[in-house]
Amino acid sequence: MAKLTANRIGDIRKAVNFTRILKMTPQKWMKIGRKAVSYIREDARRGHLQGDIEVDRYRSRQYINYKSKGMRRKDGKRLKGQYAQKITSTRTDKVDLTLTGDMINSLRPVKSSQLGVEIAVGSEHIGKVVGNRRYGREILSLHKGNQRKVKLDILNVIDKNLRSWAKDRIVINIG
Repeated sequence: MAKLTANRIGDIRKAVNFTRILKMTPQKWMKIGRKAVSYIREDARRGHLQGDIEVDRYRSRQYINYKSKGMRRKDGKRLKGQYAQKITSTRTDKVDLTLTGDMINSLRPVKSSQLGVEIAVGSEHIGKVVGNRRYGREILSLHKGNQRKVKLDILNVIDKNLRSWAKDRIVINIG
């Protein structure tokens, strides 16, 4: 039987330290949060929502008419509150939540820890988020397709950690 020396104890400790494989730093979570935001923005521009309802139609005929005309009245003037706004989407076949693009562009990861990341919109857009939630239109969560993408992103980080861990010398003595 081999003699148990300080070197060997260190090797065994290194071999048993599996927690390093699963360790997610706040920086890694922030990176995953930025990817999740990009998935949400990409879907919004295509008219895919994040909640249970992935595709929705506008309910107000009046809103459809205004949006298709760049928020202009019959006389060609912009609606009140839309004077200085840049209209980025006049699409009316699906709800895309990107009339001006401000709400979607304000979406970003705001806080991370070793346990996860928080994604939020700018405080000036919270009313829009809450209003759209009444209709099942969600942007602060992930639909199943994006959940799979984020899970793969997390697994890629764990895979990198595992490969890094496996490069170290592993010594396990039995008996």
